[in-house]
Amino acid sequence: MRDLEQLHSKLKKRSSSRLFMIKFNKLSWPFVEEETLQLVKMLHRYREIFQTSLTTEGFVFTAMMLREVTLLKSDMQFETVLNWLSSANFEEKQRDVFQQYHPTSGRWFLDSTQFRKWFSAADTRLWCHGDPGAGKTVMTSMVINHISDHSVDNGVGLAFFYCDYQDQDKQTPDYLVASLTKQLVRRTLTLPSKLEELYQVFCKEHRLPKISELIALLLQVSTCFSQTYLIIDALDESDFRRHRRGILSALHELEAKQRSLKIFVTSRSHPMDIRNAYESGLNIKITASKSDIRDYITSCLTNDENLADLIQPKLRNEIVDHISEIAGGMFLLARLQMDSIYAATTVREIRNALKTMPSDLQKTFDVALERLQAQPKQHAALALRILSWLTHAKRPFSVEELCHGLAVEPDTTFLDDENLPAPKLLINVCGGLVVIDRESSTIRLAHLTVREYFTRMTPQLFGGINVSIAESCVTYLSFDTFSTGVCHDDESLEIRLQDNPFLRYSAKHWGDHVRGEGEHKLLKLVSDFLQDKSKAACATQVEFLPRISYHGCYDVYYKMLTAVHMAANWGLTLVLHSLLQDSGLADINARDFDGKTALHHPCRLGNEAVMKILIDNGADIGVFDDYGRSPLRFAVDGGNVNAVKLLLQSGADINAPVDYHGGTALHWASRTGRAAIVEVLIDSGADMTVKCYDGRTALDYSRDNGYDTITALLLLKAGTTGAHEKKESLHYYSREGNLDIVNELLDQGANVLAVEEGNTTALHLAALGGHEKVVELLLRNGANPVATAKDGRTILHRAVESGNDKVVRLILSQKPDVEAKDCYGRTPLHWAARVGNKELVTALLEHGADPAAEDLHGRTPLQQAVYGGQKTIIEMLESVKLKA
Repeated sequence: MRDLEQLHSKLKKRSSSRLFMIKFNKLSWPFVEEETLQLVKMLHRYREIFQTSLTTEGFVFTAMMLREVTLLKSDMQFETVLNWLSSANFEEKQRDVFQQYHPTSGRWFLDSTQFRKWFSAADTRLWCHGDPGAGKTVMTSMVINHISDHSVDNGVGLAFFYCDYQDQDKQTPDYLVASLTKQLVRRTLTLPSKLEELYQVFCKEHRLPKISELIALLLQVSTCFSQTYLIIDALDESDFRRHRRGILSALHELEAKQRSLKIFVTSRSHPMDIRNAYESGLNIKITASKSDIRDYITSCLTNDENLADLIQPKLRNEIVDHISEIAGGMFLLARLQMDSIYAATTVREIRNALKTMPSDLQKTFDVALERLQAQPKQHAALALRILSWLTHAKRPFSVEELCHGLAVEPDTTFLDDENLPAPKLLINVCGGLVVIDRESSTIRLAHLTVREYFTRMTPQLFGGINVSIAESCVTYLSFDTFSTGVCHDDESLEIRLQDNPFLRYSAKHWGDHVRGEGEHKLLKLVSDFLQDKSKAACATQVEFLPRISYHGCYDVYYKMLTAVHMAANWGLTLVLHSLLQDSGLADINARDFDGKTALHHPCRLGNEAVMKILIDNGADIGVFDDYGRSPLRFAVDGGNVNAVKLLLQSGADINAPVDYHGGTALHWASRTGRAAIVEVLIDSGADMTVKCYDGRTALDYSRDNGYDTITALLLLKAGTTGAHEKKESLHYYSREGNLDIVNELLDQGANVLAVEEGNTTALHLAALGGHEKVVELLLRNGANPVATAKDGRTILHRAVESGNDKVVRLILSQKPDVEAKDCYGRTPLHWAARVGNKELVTALLEHGADPAAEDLHGRTPLQQAVYGGQKTIIEMLESVKLKA
């Protein structure tokens, strides 16, 4: 480079002379020939260097681009997998709730002994309970924020879940565990290999793994942190019958298997299942302190411009004193009481409101309702429509969704934009009974107690509300804009959803609202919609759309569904009758895109009424879908006993394969833990000896999967069970220590003296496992306490191996030969000395065991103790030797 710089300088010097420029053409070349040749060579050489350098730079740039693309693809895969695992985003909920937190509130809770013990000490669980409206959810947001602020160290994990009474489909055990796992994985910034494996297996089926696999995954991810906090708010808002038992079980398993997990749960105090699970542990009752409520009221009065001009300091103190007194530790009550203050226009009206304020929620809601109904007619009507929709919605609405839903008019084919209510009006007309979450733009009732109040008031206020919502949903889905049918790419589907905000809700829940009273009143509307293949297909495409979109999601829906399929899937019996009468029976066995008929789905759901209609009209009960599953298999998978009974009564072959692998209904019920169905099948004559493709029987499946109740049931019910099966089961459950099943087998005549390969008896296995109660049971039923296996080991040998001194003494009480030798010439004392069990050595010596006995290599028990480094045993045996 220095050569080039010198050449450039030389040329520049010459060219800078004005005389040089004037006479340039007359001048000879300024360099001599030899120098010129050298300069040309030099320039060629540098050209090659520059080209090489550019090429190298190109490679470096390409490598950088490839690295960036790889990282981008990795990030996209990271998000894709996490969004498959859970679509929940509780960050928005956390921000919304924490905005309600007053900086001076809740310090008593964070300073409490219970919280500090949970947060910093060894306690793994804290249950916070209280009355409705006490501020438990705001307290939860405060705890989440506190942990975030005090756990900046990357070694701490935090995940939280807000239960919501309005979104029951997302309060399932698997959804909760998946959501918590997703949050923890996001904190690690790395996808666990196990999660990627599960994604590859289950993403194509558009379902989550079993709850046991999700729990195992969460436990694995939690090991990435030194401490992991799991926060679950409002557990009582999950459905008691459908989900809560499973959630409590999952939380218990997580806590039992990973002691570094700290679990924080809030709920109302009264649900007995939650109380029974958590009352004995660390718990604290949440009540809003009077000072917290006073701060809240003062803040409300200060921040309202109208009240600030109207209220003088003395009156302000009166308001704060009165409301904080009657609130009784409930923020909700204080908030609702403030609504009557906001509504006042004069000081006299404020004083009158204070005098007439009720002190309980029920009367407060009554007053709020009276205030709404006293509005101008149109406002009052809109308020009641909003409250009725929010009370009976199947999930929370966005503001835009609700506006469009309310704007739908009967017997129309398009939405008139001029009929849309103003979003701000939704809140204004409903007073404090309705709130909008700013982060998520979700509109909802102010509290669960508000919903409970209006649910009770529905007969008086909202008669026929489900019919009304159903009519709006089906009318919306029948709009002309959807006559083009399904969208054929992600972009067009996204545009359709943006242009039609109410489409997603109506597609996913129209059937929920139609079912019942709506079927009769909306029969023609629904039938016409279902028979319009394009519009019905459009609804189906959106119905199965995931909440978080991904590439290709437009194509993830059940194709080729007929009107009969859809009516059956939704459980619409009147509509189904009507369709079968109108269209005949030609399509009753029509198959969808994966080969299922209309009968398959109601069998899984256990909808007997729909099943009966289809079967009575000629539905094929033995048909297989493309995965080889029959309706009977679906009924078993769904755990529906009555559906199984109905299929059997209708002629389903009880011993026929229900899949392509040769498994019968009994195989699948035993394999999946369906005890009630197993009992029905056996009582109906199912053959227990039939083997599946892998050579296993129903008994093998129940036993291998740990379903002890089913195993006992099979052994009890199946009178044809042979001696071989009983012998195998007796050995298996003796080894496992399952007292109940061993007892059942013996009652059925299992041979207690039977031996398996190696001449091992059930007593050998029970003794080896250290199962004292099973050993006692076998001995009472005639088991041989001196039986010897092929390797020479006696029951006493096996008992010593178990290390259970109670079992050893139990066998010794049967007076066995304590000097019996195994194939190595070792006595039980040899084994006890080697492992260093003082209690066993003492027991054997007390029963006359010879400390000088030699094995095949001439070693005595004392030498075995020396070999094993058992100092205590050496001293014991030497002492015995000296006494001898």
